[in-house]
Amino acid sequence: MKRENVDLTSGIIWKALISFTIPLLLSALLQQFYNTVDLLIVGRFAGEADMAAIGATGPIVNMIIALFIGLSTGVSVLVAQFYSAGRRIELYQTVHTNFALAIYGGLGLTVFTYILTPLFLTWMKTPPEILPQAINYMRITFIGIIPVMVYNMGSGVLRSVGDSIRPFYFLVVSAVLNILLDLLFVAVWGMGAEGAAIATALAQAVSGVLIILSLSKTTDIYRLNVKKIKFHKDILMKIFGIGLPAGVQSALISFSNVIIQAQINLFGAAAIAGFAAAGRIDGFVFTALSAFGIAATTFSGQNIGMGKVERLKKGVLTSMIMVSSFMILISLIIAVFRIQLMSIFNGDPEVIRYGERMLLILSPTYVLVSIGETLGGFIRGSGKSLPVMIISLAGMLVVRLIWIFVAMPMYNSIDIIYFSYPISWVVSFVLSVIYFKWGRWRPDELSRSENIIEN
Repeated sequence: MKRENVDLTSGIIWKALISFTIPLLLSALLQQFYNTVDLLIVGRFAGEADMAAIGATGPIVNMIIALFIGLSTGVSVLVAQFYSAGRRIELYQTVHTNFALAIYGGLGLTVFTYILTPLFLTWMKTPPEILPQAINYMRITFIGIIPVMVYNMGSGVLRSVGDSIRPFYFLVVSAVLNILLDLLFVAVWGMGAEGAAIATALAQAVSGVLIILSLSKTTDIYRLNVKKIKFHKDILMKIFGIGLPAGVQSALISFSNVIIQAQINLFGAAAIAGFAAAGRIDGFVFTALSAFGIAATTFSGQNIGMGKVERLKKGVLTSMIMVSSFMILISLIIAVFRIQLMSIFNGDPEVIRYGERMLLILSPTYVLVSIGETLGGFIRGSGKSLPVMIISLAGMLVVRLIWIFVAMPMYNSIDIIYFSYPISWVVSFVLSVIYFKWGRWRPDELSRSENIIEN
């Protein structure tokens, strides 16, 4: 069956956004489910120590890969603008530079992290009783990092041209495979955290291969020729110009989570396991939020490429209504059913207590962070990613770390760590609204020479 890309530059705005966002949202939720299965199955069949080992590695894994994944924002903006403007040569160069980044960058990360994994985990004060499992889990995870980057950066290309369906289908295949392999390696063969890492790496390899095959076989102008994958200097500089701020932003925010994880580690294995489980539930919220952010960036990029300023303004209002309604519903569900959600991962009352407390503290402010991040998506789509980076770092890095280092010595409570999240989100929300309203990012406020698709 022929698949049509969603055109975000024409038609009824809310229908176009829903058509594009729903598959994107399902993909995001499925990807988080994919990441959660490891913890859930390990928690049920291997126990608290292996569960804690997986939880202890999460923030540092995210920090290390965040820089390169953030660069995909630059690729997405360029693809959206070049595709809508019909600029074939630049689009070709962007797609192939994108995959060169994924492959060569992923290879460098694999070597770097495999060697330094024990040092990273020791620096984070990982408890000795879970350190061997954590080292093995993290090393296997990074051996499979190239397919992760290929999938994420390749799906970014598809989404930027309006195709959010195929990335979802590929994730369905990968997620089902991941669950089956998790059950085999962990529940049947008793391989614990190590088995879960192998299962995930194999499943991610499949999704990476499917993305490459899909882009190689398309007849559209964004087709990938595997033999032609290489860096194109001018495009690489543009990708870095837009994507590097997003990558640095993600990496530094993830660094704040590494600091937080190190503080959590001091409370013992039950706290680590509870924090990890609650973090997976929280992850569902933020992967859903990323779908709205990607939709906002794509909508903004495509309409700016076509010079449709009034449509862009209407799209902002429509997106705000969509994301706010969704997040209010999700926040209520998490707050009401937090204990039941935690019980899915582990039956230990202490683990449940640590996790449900975290969810209760975080859930009231999800709607604020969702609005701020979606506004940031529209700003990035204009090519102005540096202000978004500064806003996010001010709230989610500076404020968060100041809170941790000032309040923890005074109270030494795990609640202090939990409150660092909503406090930082409120600050970022306020700054995002201020810049969105008064900052110079909208195309009618920029000179043509500032438009990213201009030579």
